[in-house]
Amino acid sequence: MSDALSDLARDQQRAEASREMWQAFGAFAEAPSAERKLSILEAAKAVDSINGGYWGGRTSHESKAPHRIEGIERGDSGTWGLLILRIAEFDPEYAERLQKKSPLKEMLVGAAEVREGEVRFEGPAAIALGRSILQQVGKAKRSVIIALPKSASQIKVL
Repeated sequence: MSDALSDLARDQQRAEASREMWQAFGAFAEAPSAERKLSILEAAKAVDSINGGYWGGRTSHESKAPHRIEGIERGDSGTWGLLILRIAEFDPEYAERLQKKSPLKEMLVGAAEVREGEVRFEGPAAIALGRSILQQVGKAKRSVIIALPKSASQIKVL
């Protein structure tokens, strides 16, 4: 059994290694090469090698990396969306540049976490919707009704 400070330190190491891994994916997305593929695989293995943690645990990035590399190469919108959202967590400007090269260049990208009937949104799409609501109603605590254009029924789930 380990102490909380050691576990928190491992969480921090994992976060830094994850950031390096997503940066490697970004570099590959910008200019694919065999060398950059290898960098991704090494970075994913480094993340997975960090055992334990206070908030986090084992990861499986190394086994997912080849599929994600293929997704970037073939222009898979879901793979590109994941890449953009993960990079946006630590470098929004870089994520914006990557999005301009992606199949999602004309879209607002967001994520929806669905758990037991509840949905939580994150990313630029959620931020844009939140800003729009705040501009219209201000910061007072209240419930609001949202009307989306009918085209919103065509929301693409990747």
